[in-house]
Amino acid sequence: MNVRQLEQMFLNSLCQQLMTTTNDKSLKEKACIDTEVDSVAWEARSKDHDSFDVGSAATCLRVAGGSAYRRGLTQSIVLDWIKQRMHSSISDYKSVSGLSRIFFYAMTAPMMRSLLISGLLALGPASLVRSAEAVSAQDCAKCHANETEAWSHSDHAWSMRLASPEAVKAPFSGEETNFDGLFGQFKRGSPESTTDSSPAVIESQMGKGAAPFVIGLKDTAQNEARFTDHRVRYTFGHDPLQQFLIDLGEDRLQVAPFAFDTRPADEGGQQWIHLEAEFGNQRESRFQWHQPLQNWNGMCADCHSRGLSRNYNPAENRFDTQFDAVNVDCQSCHVVTKDHGQAPAQSEQTQGQWVRAAGAPIAHWAGPKRDTSAMEACFGCHSLRAPLTDGFTPARPFLDQFRPEAVVPPFYQADGQIEEEVYVYGSFLQSAMYSAGVQCMDCHDPHSGQVKAEGNTLCLTCHAAEVFDAPDHHLHRVDSTEGQCVSCHMPAKTYMSVDDRRDHRFAVPDPDLASALGSDDVCQSCHEDRWSQFKALAGAAELMEGGHALASQQALSNTSMAAQQLTLLQPRQGARVLALINQDAHPAILRASMLRKYAALGPPDLAPLAVAAAQSLEPVLRLVAADLLDSRAVEQKQRLMSLAQDPLRAVRIAAIDRLRAGQVDLGAILGSADLGSPLSEAGEALVQIAWRGEGRLRLAEVAISDGDAMAAERAFKMAIQLDPFFVGAYLNLSDHYRRLNAQEQSLDALDQGLERSADSSILHYSRGLALVRLNRHSEGKPALLRAVALAPENIDFFYTALLLLEALNERAQGLALVRSRYPEGTVPEPISQLLRRWSLIDGQN
Repeated sequence: MNVRQLEQMFLNSLCQQLMTTTNDKSLKEKACIDTEVDSVAWEARSKDHDSFDVGSAATCLRVAGGSAYRRGLTQSIVLDWIKQRMHSSISDYKSVSGLSRIFFYAMTAPMMRSLLISGLLALGPASLVRSAEAVSAQDCAKCHANETEAWSHSDHAWSMRLASPEAVKAPFSGEETNFDGLFGQFKRGSPESTTDSSPAVIESQMGKGAAPFVIGLKDTAQNEARFTDHRVRYTFGHDPLQQFLIDLGEDRLQVAPFAFDTRPADEGGQQWIHLEAEFGNQRESRFQWHQPLQNWNGMCADCHSRGLSRNYNPAENRFDTQFDAVNVDCQSCHVVTKDHGQAPAQSEQTQGQWVRAAGAPIAHWAGPKRDTSAMEACFGCHSLRAPLTDGFTPARPFLDQFRPEAVVPPFYQADGQIEEEVYVYGSFLQSAMYSAGVQCMDCHDPHSGQVKAEGNTLCLTCHAAEVFDAPDHHLHRVDSTEGQCVSCHMPAKTYMSVDDRRDHRFAVPDPDLASALGSDDVCQSCHEDRWSQFKALAGAAELMEGGHALASQQALSNTSMAAQQLTLLQPRQGARVLALINQDAHPAILRASMLRKYAALGPPDLAPLAVAAAQSLEPVLRLVAADLLDSRAVEQKQRLMSLAQDPLRAVRIAAIDRLRAGQVDLGAILGSADLGSPLSEAGEALVQIAWRGEGRLRLAEVAISDGDAMAAERAFKMAIQLDPFFVGAYLNLSDHYRRLNAQEQSLDALDQGLERSADSSILHYSRGLALVRLNRHSEGKPALLRAVALAPENIDFFYTALLLLEALNERAQGLALVRSRYPEGTVPEPISQLLRRWSLIDGQN
């Protein structure tokens, strides 16, 4: 029995009891008799209570509850009445059963609507809105009016709202647009449509009932001839664009494929846009609006609403998502205690200040070491991370609830710059600012979210103007855009077509390093027309007036750029790396990144580095160690068992995953170590991502580690069913069959993937290899050549294709391909060696 059925059962039971008490005069006077319609509805249902259904029961409660409110009935009276009739010991809101809560909502919803601030508080779509302490933003506003006013206009307040006329920024007046065969139509719903948040329309928020705004979609690529209307349930954001959530089934919401650019028209805004248009003129199948990566419940929900639980059931592939507040409100960041109303003592957070001594160029923190717990709350959403728990709270550390994405490509550039949408955490922790004790709230107002001052004025609160806001420093006019600190130290990247996000590394531009690593060069971004000439005429160190010293020219052991420079190193640099990861002067996240990058080189001296990191006081280093330690080695296995007891959940789960991947008998370990809790934690973390393809692959990996090949096969197939355009699912299913020596099934899995993703280079490459393994070399040739054509930059694909041509005695075609690919004759070494061998063979012939 699922939760919905259970609630219906209780609701039926409660209403049956209500029906048997229709002669209760006090109930009639206080709750039922307000209008003739209410009275007739109540009496009709009471006379036929033996045959009424759950829908009638719910309507009965709504009628009674609505009348109760209109008659001035208070919450306590209703709860007292329920307690008497249900013979319960209900003492507060939290203890009211799901059924009684429905009655409670019915009574209080009109009152709640009268207290709304522009629709900021509303009942939720995925079930009922919960409330841990029944504290809302309106309660906070009674004492914190200024903070509430600042918050009410913030991105947090606008994170998600019911799609009311006040919240929707787009016209919805019949506009139409299209992108790559997908047509969108935006119109108003019927006049009786409503965004009322009372219980009578709770279910309409999940795809039932009317809505004031409708998005029609027609995909000609799928041979759709007519628009299918989708009701808009919620708005997402407000500036510089607004997205919309539309229903897809009774348990989930999806992000509509078109968003509205809310910028002024003279800035290119006030129009509908497709968010993939910035990447070209074709849609990516996996990002289609109805696919998992556009799912609200799993992808977006926990950072746009407070107190959210996904409540995903992997066995049924079903969500029962709930939240406490529709948007990000006060308790998203503040932990409200029972004695909150008392005057708080001064905290360490306020017992200090930034001080710039006379003649000093930069301020320093004077006071006790700063408490970083407030930032931990920020990091929960302003980071690219995987959830470890179903829901999160500001009361717990970030790494106890999430696993952050590593600061390595492809999400970050090789030098640590942002590449994909990574949401600040990983870049800020690399910065000298963070190392010096700077916190988010030093620059941002915590309630409005805006910076505390505009332009260089903000930076000059800590940095001396005569040193930094001068042409001698930035080499541009003081009043110019180029002379703004953020232009060089916080370069912006545009996401979602119109949303500029700034890098929070606050790094010094380094043309040499950018050139060596292929990273973005902030100098070149403005001087593209002259950059090649400059580089040819002058050394990079002399490129700018004043001969700026470049970080890449410093000794590796003396620069925080060491982690990035590792991409230029070769293995067997372990001693050097060990010295660096033990240097506390460098940001811990950079040292962790350095170790992860070094491990990717496959060095033979990795073990002592991982063991050293496992003993670090820095959690991000212990997390990397848990990923790298080899459970087959005795000492490393012991370290992993120790990390499985780490204070932070992210580290514990990583250690358990590593032990399990090494096929360590966790059952035996459980007898000698307290690993039961982290084992269940690892299982909980898996559930949080099981709604998408990658999550099902993790479940398959666990099954393989446990020796259950059939369970692994089921998980792989479910990944394909849930996420049909996820190429990794087909590749892993194929590999699974190959390990089982089921070569034909392995090939079939790849063919199935190519039916969905015909232009996947890795699928063609894998298919070519599968055919070679079946000794069908001639059939494998076109597959490998197709992979090369789709991914010409991939040397491995090209080299493998040349080897196959050699095996087929078609070296002439191989030589022609090499000459075409490298017309200037500069050939990579592996291919050069192959050509020399061919030359010898041909010479002997």
